[in-house]
Amino acid sequence: MVGLPRFVYSVHKTEDDIRHLCRLKQNVGKTIKGSMDFRIIEKNRQPVITWIGLGTATANDALVMKKAPDCAVRLLALLQDGDNNSDIVRGTLMDGENFSLDQVKRAVAKLRQESKLEVIKQTGGRSVWRKVKVQSADQSADSAHSALCETNATVQLGK
Repeated sequence: MVGLPRFVYSVHKTEDDIRHLCRLKQNVGKTIKGSMDFRIIEKNRQPVITWIGLGTATANDALVMKKAPDCAVRLLALLQDGDNNSDIVRGTLMDGENFSLDQVKRAVAKLRQESKLEVIKQTGGRSVWRKVKVQSADQSADSAHSALCETNATVQLGK
């Protein structure tokens, strides 16, 4: 089938609900740069195409994926100081932010492994999540020094 006219187009939709008809391949006729943009609206309970005109989108724009939000980052941001009801935080992540149960489980496991989250099991199968406070190197050194001084004072008093 050599020499037959070919038109290959793709359509992708952006966040503003505009659809972009983009040329992938065309071997006859005038080619345009960019896209032919349109919206689909409802008129008399039927879909109707409303042409907007020439746009700047390309087929490559449809291939560029947006980085999904990190569930672990969002989980940490939701945690307050002290105990947090895991059911409420999990519900917020799943219902309000559209993360799946598996994504939440992976985020909890990741944060526990990184020592950023503590999970405290309670009676009745409930649990609370607690953000682990990160100590700076100076605070850790001060704590270690204080503990050493207390140990030395106890040893000296015990002589």
